[in-house]
Amino acid sequence: MSIDFLHSIRLQLAILLLGLVAVVVASSGYAVHSAQMRQQEQVVLATAARLEHASHLMREQAMNYLATPARDYSTYFRDVKLYYQDLLAHRETLDQNLGPDGRLLAARDGLGTADHPAVLQAARVWADFRTGLDGALGDVPEEPRLEWGAEYVIEHAPRLEEATAALHRAFEEAARAGLNWQRRLVRVAVITALLIMLGAVYWLHTRVLRPLHHAVGAFEHVSQGDFGHQVPVPNRNEIGLMVESFNSLSYRLHALFQLIDKVQQAEDPESVLTSVWHELETFIPLDWAALLSVTPDQSAGVLEHAVLDGRSTPPSERYFPLANSQLDAALAAKTPLRIPDLQQTGGGVPMAAFERTLIEQGLRSVLLLPVKGTHQHTGLLVLASRQPNAYLLSHQQLITNLAGLIGHALQKTVAMEKQ
Repeated sequence: MSIDFLHSIRLQLAILLLGLVAVVVASSGYAVHSAQMRQQEQVVLATAARLEHASHLMREQAMNYLATPARDYSTYFRDVKLYYQDLLAHRETLDQNLGPDGRLLAARDGLGTADHPAVLQAARVWADFRTGLDGALGDVPEEPRLEWGAEYVIEHAPRLEEATAALHRAFEEAARAGLNWQRRLVRVAVITALLIMLGAVYWLHTRVLRPLHHAVGAFEHVSQGDFGHQVPVPNRNEIGLMVESFNSLSYRLHALFQLIDKVQQAEDPESVLTSVWHELETFIPLDWAALLSVTPDQSAGVLEHAVLDGRSTPPSERYFPLANSQLDAALAAKTPLRIPDLQQTGGGVPMAAFERTLIEQGLRSVLLLPVKGTHQHTGLLVLASRQPNAYLLSHQQLITNLAGLIGHALQKTVAMEKQ
């Protein structure tokens, strides 16, 4: 089974981690932005409060001035240095923020108050107030008409105070709305992070822990002797691949124990050969199997029994010279010999009668397993397939591991048959 990329644990885990990282990064970025906005809002709120205070002081100072007006030139010029300079300072403060190029008007877009009427209303009120105040003070800056100016301030300052107070409240509401919006987003981010974490826990339980628990239970079944126990493959991911490998292992163990049982119960070489064919065909490509015994003088191999497509077939030819044949090479190697393609043997070993017989039956790939006797090799188990290059190194290793079992069973049945 190949792993489905969309269902792989690595991809799903990466998506969960990326989602969590995205939430953290977005929350952090928004937190930095919100901190900057809150800082700017505090500056603007302080400015609005200063404007409200300045308009209030203008009216109070005007009332104080009219309570003790100047009676001669000395007191007049004293008031010019004191009251008039304070009045100019308040006018400058309001002008710097609510004038045509005022900082407060320029900053309102960044604060999200561009559509709030309080900003423009305060600017209009201040423009009217300033025009009237300049007219009341006169055109001579060195000798302003302080009484007229104070009277104008007392008469028109309440409207300016109301406008600056409304402006202050507007910015407070905007700051409060921004803070509430920030709190809502923080709650959304926290809930999103919790949902992702809950999703990760659910995914870990359903996609990893539960299949692993089933796999552990399956291993316990096998450890208790239930060979062949199968586990449903949960998904086409890494866990599914592991479960499928376990199922394959369990099935192979079951088949091998079946083979051992049948081989041990066989009463003749033909039964052993038939059992070997039926059980091994689940592991390796197998179309033909045969048992050859070696003559006492080690000169020829005798085809005792053969199975083709699961059925016992009488051999058409029984005696095959061993000299310069693949049979002789396998006996000399004393280990299973793999022949990928009989039609392309090469390697300096000429084609002998046995190989030609196999080719005539349409067989291409061969595995030769020497069967040991008490002191020497007494025969060969031959496995063949119609497909070229059918046998891999893993098949050869499997036959090598089973060589002792099959050889012992064949020795026993041959001895029983001779008796």
